[in-house]
Amino acid sequence: MSFTSKTTLVSFLAVAVLSLLLLASPEPRTVIAQQPDYTTQCSNGIAVPNPQSNPGLVADCAALLAVRDAFAADPPLNWSPDTSIHDWEGITSESTLVGSYFRNRVVRLRLHNDGLTGSVPPELSNLANLDELDLSRNQLTGSIPPELGNLANLDELDLSRNQLTGSIPPELGNLANLRKLYLNENQLTGSIPPELGNLANLWILYLNENQLTGSIPPELGNLANLWILMLSGNQLTGCIPVALRDVGDHDFGSLGLPLCDAADTTPNPTPPPHPTATPPPIATPTPTATPIPPTVPDDVLNRLGVIESLLATLQGLISALESRIAALETDASSPTPTPVPVVPTPTPMQGEPTHTPVVPTPTPNDRCIDEVTNSASNDGSWDADCESVTSRHMLIDSGRGNGPHYALYYTFTLTAPANVTVTLDSDDQDTFLYLLEGKGTNVAEIGALDMRHYNDDHGNHQDTDACANDGTLEEYDSCITKSLAAGDYTLEATTYNSRATGSFTLTVSGIR
Repeated sequence: MSFTSKTTLVSFLAVAVLSLLLLASPEPRTVIAQQPDYTTQCSNGIAVPNPQSNPGLVADCAALLAVRDAFAADPPLNWSPDTSIHDWEGITSESTLVGSYFRNRVVRLRLHNDGLTGSVPPELSNLANLDELDLSRNQLTGSIPPELGNLANLDELDLSRNQLTGSIPPELGNLANLRKLYLNENQLTGSIPPELGNLANLWILYLNENQLTGSIPPELGNLANLWILMLSGNQLTGCIPVALRDVGDHDFGSLGLPLCDAADTTPNPTPPPHPTATPPPIATPTPTATPIPPTVPDDVLNRLGVIESLLATLQGLISALESRIAALETDASSPTPTPVPVVPTPTPMQGEPTHTPVVPTPTPNDRCIDEVTNSASNDGSWDADCESVTSRHMLIDSGRGNGPHYALYYTFTLTAPANVTVTLDSDDQDTFLYLLEGKGTNVAEIGALDMRHYNDDHGNHQDTDACANDGTLEEYDSCITKSLAAGDYTLEATTYNSRATGSFTLTVSGIR
């Protein structure tokens, strides 16, 4: 082999080896940002005092820091490992029994009306002891994470008045202890999950003002404790399940849907005759044949039973009157009248709803009711002499205490339509304000306006923001602003908690 040939071969081998080396060299790697070690940050002895003896609170702290980084808040949240978790905004921790020991855990997270943006973080599901989650009145977007269905201890979930989209996760039906669910005034789509019928302890369900479609699932009729159900402002079809007719407060009149039939069954179509079959002759019934009685629906039988009971009661009353007349004729000179016999109350037939007789509410004493004749401020105080009737009907207690609510009533008359604004301010209590149509104290007699015309926290359930940012009210004061027609009205000034006493100022403007 010549020198030139050897040189060419060496050059070829060098190029080949260089190519193999280039092919074997690793490609440039993408650098992935490492998630912060929230657990280490929360174990610094500042965020969680005595972290070694509070591992559960350290876990809650780490979960909250992950939630903080998923949110965008204006102003920013003060959640920092350099600050004690007990001073973090919107966080409440309590001593909770874990195993055989009491440990401090986060039980409530309230960030309503705090300027939050971004999506609802699934990391919230790591707050295992949470019993209240309130993220209402923010600008949250995206869907509701199904991981929230893992919060087994949750009593109240409020995601209302945001910009949430997507469907309602069926996993929310796993929240066995849930009593209050507010998803209203979002942009939720899809149908109402039948799994919500598993929430056996649910009292309040707000799904109104969304974009929900489909029919109302009959499974909601399983909610025996349901008292308030709001569904208006959607595109629901079909009919209203019969089992929901006993819900204490609802907006069914705005849905434009009929009540479902009690049977709600579709008859099977009659199959066509076989083309080769010869129809049998129609037999003539004999005179002695016993006719088959028609099937009578249960509700008709129940009503017939009630009518029979009423007839029996009426017959007893007639007999009692006849006895009374006979006794008077026999002993006309006797000065002592014969007592009228007590007529027994008919017992409803099984299956018929019990109709409780209307018992008039005792008239409150004069100090419980006052007349408002013009725009002014009125000072008052709550005590046991004046009880709230409306709060019992509207179920405002919501487990916050046993016993009555105390209230004062203020009536007024509009001779012409007017824009009326009412505020209820107290330094002692979380106030609650009702605007009722008519003059009186019993909501069963005078009727309430629709559900938007009562107010709990300042700025919530209002038609406008006329009194949301005037600087005179605190968070738990109440305010209602409403355009009213001419007529009689009543204001009930009461409290959110039962048996609450203290002083307040009720200010009314727009009355003339």
